[in-house]
Amino acid sequence: MTIQQEAFIGSGIGNGTVNGGRITKTVNLSIIKNDFNREGSTDALEDIDWDNDQNAAKEYNIKHLFELEHEQEADDEDFVSHKVFENTLDIVLNVIRQPEIFKTYENSVNLQYELKDKSYLEFEVFDDRITCMIVPKRIYDDAYFPDVEMLDIERINSIIDEFYGAA
Repeated sequence: MTIQQEAFIGSGIGNGTVNGGRITKTVNLSIIKNDFNREGSTDALEDIDWDNDQNAAKEYNIKHLFELEHEQEADDEDFVSHKVFENTLDIVLNVIRQPEIFKTYENSVNLQYELKDKSYLEFEVFDDRITCMIVPKRIYDDAYFPDVEMLDIERINSIIDEFYGAA
């Protein structure tokens, strides 16, 4: 399967053409799936420099998403729909900084970021919506919830940029 995907220049996946500061990329997901099938599990999480090697982090996250979806059973308590994985992949392909990814028990996927001071940013991706929560220094009484439209990559990147800029 090949999809057309808008991504920031230099994101490192696929081929594309520049379009007003953004690049439209063609991403061949079957190549990524074949790499996953050949390589198996995404065990190399600790080998990735998440702050300095976004291309390796993105590749890991794409394979990890396929692994999460591939390994689940329809009767799993934490079953997540294909649409959620598609939405999450769209975000992962386009964000300026790669998150850690976790399935939830709510038919959703969490995209999580954490700073050294324990401040926490979470996007929760559902079939039809995305939520956001920021918890400064893990003080949940100070948590706030920025508005985000579904797959509004520009807004998501703005929140990520502000989160890391506040560090």
